[in-house]
Amino acid sequence: LFAALVTAGFLYRISATLLFLSWSYFFLLDEGRYVNHTYLMCLFAFLLVFVPAHRAFSIDAWLRPKLRAQTTPVWTIWLLRVQMGFVYFFAGVAKTAPDWLHGEPMRTWLRHEIHSPLIDRFSHAEWTPYVTSYAALLFDLLSAPLLFWRRTRLAMFCLVVVFHILNSQFFPLVFFHGSRSRPAQFFWHQTGRAGSR
Repeated sequence: LFAALVTAGFLYRISATLLFLSWSYFFLLDEGRYVNHTYLMCLFAFLLVFVPAHRAFSIDAWLRPKLRAQTTPVWTIWLLRVQMGFVYFFAGVAKTAPDWLHGEPMRTWLRHEIHSPLIDRFSHAEWTPYVTSYAALLFDLLSAPLLFWRRTRLAMFCLVVVFHILNSQFFPLVFFHGSRSRPAQFFWHQTGRAGSR
């Protein structure tokens, strides 16, 4: 409900605060079901409390014309960019753990999660867990810098989208893949026009 109100931009600040509190409550309720991707959604919900995302294309802006704006402050875009940059970077740092560098848990995932005739012949090869583990490590460590740098932004953005589409086909974190590829749009250099968000 609160997510729908935030999306519609109705009583935005209250709705965003309640979204953050309710999402965080359910996240913290059961430690056994901890998923770091859900934690990321808590962080983004928290940031939404402060970002003026209701200034255009919202019920609040329609009801209160003085609230309307055609531009968005640059700090709001950078806040979201930096948050997503931290996510990618620290996901890469986490992958420097010895297990990951030795092909686990990728080996287990490839052998037990992927059931595709096209992929099966590769997923059981001895070298595949190492290649995919190190590729994922480099992907996460380099995503933010290459998205920040204008010369590599388009290529990296395309790679991010393809990476998450492929992951959504092979692994059960369907919710997360879209939630990670969409924020990559924060890295596009925009003038801040509300219509170009």
